[in-house]
Amino acid sequence: VGAAYVLSTAASLLLLAKCPTAERGWLNLFKGEIIAISNSDLKLTVGALAAVLFVLWIFRKEIILVSFDRELALTFRKQVFGWNLLLYLLIGLAISVGVIAVGPLVTFGFLLLPPLAVRPFARTMPMNVARSLSGNSCTGR
Repeated sequence: VGAAYVLSTAASLLLLAKCPTAERGWLNLFKGEIIAISNSDLKLTVGALAAVLFVLWIFRKEIILVSFDRELALTFRKQVFGWNLLLYLLIGLAISVGVIAVGPLVTFGFLLLPPLAVRPFARTMPMNVARSLSGNSCTGR
């Protein structure tokens, strides 16, 4: 669904580029401005990223356990609902700050397309993460 969103939005941008009257407002709304990001947006993005990564690092064992083996987490008497809620709030914070800073197309494109591209070539989860991150860094963004 996410890849379809990114590809259909990219197609919409190509169609809007042909119409001079729609080009003014709709293109900026769709694609955002990653090059012309303000200092305050950049600081907000870096601060939110640091906070999300810090919380994920501190609670990584619990979040991974609850995400990948719910039954074992229930056996260990973990608060599955609470850990899932924390994870979803962190994901929501990261996505919303990214959308505010650089726009929805760039945010969802960098969230969805690199993992989808490397999934057939990665045998383990760490390999999938490493290759996805290296694919993002190779694009220069």
